[in-house]
Amino acid sequence: MPSPHSSDIPFYDLVIIGAGLSGCAFADQLRHTSLSILVVDKSRGTGGRASSKRLEHGSCELGAVQIKLEHKTLEELKARLLANGTIAPWQQGFVGVPRMSTVCRDLLGDTAIQTGARIHHLERNEQGDWLIRDDNYHPIARCRYLVLATPATQAAMLLATTQGQAELLQAAYDASALTVPQWAMWFTMPKKIQQPVLQEFADHRLLQRLVCDSSKPGRSALDGEQIWVAQTRADWSKAHLNSPRDTIKQAIINGVQDHFGTEIFAAGEPHRWLLGQQSGVVSDQPYLVNDTKNLWLIGDWLCQGDGEGALVSATFAAQEFLASL
Repeated sequence: MPSPHSSDIPFYDLVIIGAGLSGCAFADQLRHTSLSILVVDKSRGTGGRASSKRLEHGSCELGAVQIKLEHKTLEELKARLLANGTIAPWQQGFVGVPRMSTVCRDLLGDTAIQTGARIHHLERNEQGDWLIRDDNYHPIARCRYLVLATPATQAAMLLATTQGQAELLQAAYDASALTVPQWAMWFTMPKKIQQPVLQEFADHRLLQRLVCDSSKPGRSALDGEQIWVAQTRADWSKAHLNSPRDTIKQAIINGVQDHFGTEIFAAGEPHRWLLGQQSGVVSDQPYLVNDTKNLWLIGDWLCQGDGEGALVSATFAAQEFLASL
């Protein structure tokens, strides 16, 4: 419904910036309301670090490996996603079926989404509405309520473009210092390899984690092959943040082959997560809000630093948001 103050820019009751787990979960919590909602994301699809990469034969997850759903506030959501066949148990948590990106698509449902939009600037007019602009300063939408469901670094950049948000800006800035990068790469191995399907390393010089992605429910791979994903340590990733991808690829291949004691079949191009992991949180609250500005901040950087924390943050925030209407 267009705003009475503008006939050209779409108006929504609520805009959520970020289509990862927290943004989609917030939208899901409001699915039974009559609010007009738009979710905006800079990527081509949903998921954020819980997205999936399609391969010629199968798919893999270069980001979130699994999602734990142990928090009591997620009991209803877990039951619904299991009943829908959206998730299935794997190791100590759950994964999307047939791929992780299914989770965010299920949560988003019929909510309107605009992808490929890099939000760069936030403004608030005299009527109290927010105006959202992209990196070309083109207006994307206007809204009454605004939710930032982005990594802390991106939240800080957006908050710095608008006035009166010093407290929220400081929290996002502090959390961004705890955000660390990570390199990830898929590769294939002989199926005869007998290895744990999830391996965490405390003291490997390069590797943080190895995951047999094709072992997850609903996954597939070529006969005789397994699809694996290697994720690197934060300190190694920082030291090699701007190294050529060919150098990163060979380093990961060498580390993997040394560990397995055999050569891999094939490997993809390494993916650099600039905002790869949250090494800590800076708030004792799972979300932040500026009531007078109709502005909410959610995400894993406010709660636990993982996928479950992103969902918990969104759930608590949405409950408070609904109670405030």
